[in-house]
Amino acid sequence: MVVTYPCAIHRGHQQEKRGKKMSLIKVGIIVEIFLFVGVFLWVRKLNSKQSRQPSLSKKTIKNLKF
Repeated sequence: MVVTYPCAIHRGHQQEKRGKKMSLIKVGIIVEIFLFVGVFLWVRKLNSKQSRQPSLSKKTIKNLKF
């Protein structure tokens, strides 16, 4: 429930509060975007390390004994 005041001083105070809430929301969104991008890059880096295996020559593969 929003209380409206006819006085100009109170109206300006309400707009100031609304502006602070909007700026906090914007900061929160920006922080979440940076966290998402950071986690995305971190997971991508982990996956690239796991998938890299040294390639063996055909001669080496033939000489392997199981």
